[in-house]
Amino acid sequence: MNNLVKELAKKLEAVCVENNFHIALTGGQLYKDGERKDIDFVVYNSTGHDKPESLQALMLKFHHSIPEFCYTDYYGYVCKGVYKDVNIDFLYPEYHGENKYPEDD
Repeated sequence: MNNLVKELAKKLEAVCVENNFHIALTGGQLYKDGERKDIDFVVYNSTGHDKPESLQALMLKFHHSIPEFCYTDYYGYVCKGVYKDVNIDFLYPEYHGENKYPEDD
């Protein structure tokens, strides 16, 4: 895991805890060597709190709190962003809504 991942995780978690969420790193950053094409995080609700705002609202808070972060797409349980030219995927498995992730061509 490179320093950029750790740097971003610390910044995201600081915003998450203020909004009754936490993040966890997943994907190739954990178990594959070398540079990865993106960073994957799972977003989950804090224990003992009511269901927080939507993931989309959290993405906007990341965008306003972390100058280098750009929120790009929303698909319900998946949101996408960019941090210092690295693509970020946020997975929210607790989401139960209408939006679906588009099929790959």
